[in-house]
Amino acid sequence: MNKKLLALAVAATLAPAVAMADSGNVTVYGVANMSVDSVSATGAGSAADSQNVPTHGRVSSNNSFLGFKGTEDLGNGLNAIWQIEQTVNMDASGTNPGLLRNTFVGLSSKTMGTALAGIHDTPYKLATIKLDIFVDTLGDNRSFIGTNGQGTNANNQFYRRANNAVAYITPTMNGLTGAIAYVFGENPTRDPKPAGDADQQAKAWSLSAVYDMGPFYASLAYEKHTNLNDFGLRGGAATDTDSSKGTKLGGGYNFGQGTKIGAVWEKLQGDASGAGLLVGNDNKGERTAYTLNAAHTMGANTFKIAYSKANNGSCSAVGGGACSTAGLDAKQWTVGADHALSKRTKVYALYTKIDNSYDSTNAQGGMYNFGWNAVANAAAGADPKAISLGLRHSF
Repeated sequence: MNKKLLALAVAATLAPAVAMADSGNVTVYGVANMSVDSVSATGAGSAADSQNVPTHGRVSSNNSFLGFKGTEDLGNGLNAIWQIEQTVNMDASGTNPGLLRNTFVGLSSKTMGTALAGIHDTPYKLATIKLDIFVDTLGDNRSFIGTNGQGTNANNQFYRRANNAVAYITPTMNGLTGAIAYVFGENPTRDPKPAGDADQQAKAWSLSAVYDMGPFYASLAYEKHTNLNDFGLRGGAATDTDSSKGTKLGGGYNFGQGTKIGAVWEKLQGDASGAGLLVGNDNKGERTAYTLNAAHTMGANTFKIAYSKANNGSCSAVGGGACSTAGLDAKQWTVGADHALSKRTKVYALYTKIDNSYDSTNAQGGMYNFGWNAVANAAAGADPKAISLGLRHSF
């Protein structure tokens, strides 16, 4: 009797999934990516910031996720498209569980392109992901590309999966694809509105052009934020007119015989009242950064190396006064290797280190950290480093 009840329960559970599969409208996919890491952050720049983070081990879930997507043929070359994608936190100390990834609905046509609305990576972010040979590991180039390296200043983070986004992607023509996205803020005013508080609407524009044909890859991207703190939250100043923008160039070449190279250059600029490009300074400022990498595949093994550098940049204090960017530069080296166990499964190992500068005169230092799974509590001027051994399976 118990066996019969169990069989009925299993059948009832599987029936909806079978029905969806039979419709031909659902594809299930995902990635499980786990690593065992040894991390530390030592060499903080001043007595006040001298608390080093000792070497310690951890298990990390590196952008593991589960997704469902589908299409419906509407006739005349037009398709309805949809996707629901969610982070799967395989380590309780890692990324927040239940975080939605690219989740949207839209229309797509080979001749007219794709339009969508929902949650989606910005064109600026996507323009250079293909050039990141250590993507979704501690060597990910988002350590330097898309961040100002001054802690968690969300006003100036340019590696975004945007909520409240509408986007259009052109058809690919002779290897060239364009994309544009607009991000709506949902907190346009205060109540009551402070005196002198002008345009309070948080918003962002993001654009990219990508050429991908044969051995060549090239991209150009631009993104501008207005009154944007974490896509929809205002900054704190009464006359808040924060704005920031990023410009990025990327290029890559595949030589064949298993060898490829890539490079990304970026400039971030901020114009803020209350929260500038450089945390702690009420200023206008800018900084540039770049990353270079190379990879060579021999059979099932791929050997990789990457170097990134962020410059001090420059700033000018709003309304006069002192403003310095000394000690805010940094660099990162990463070396690693992958071994393919199959087309969908690989093991990998890497070593990476970030060297942050520190200026004792101004008592400020770089706070660049791993863009994915940062070393917690790293102080200004400290140098995060790590050894990571991982297993990645896609389905």
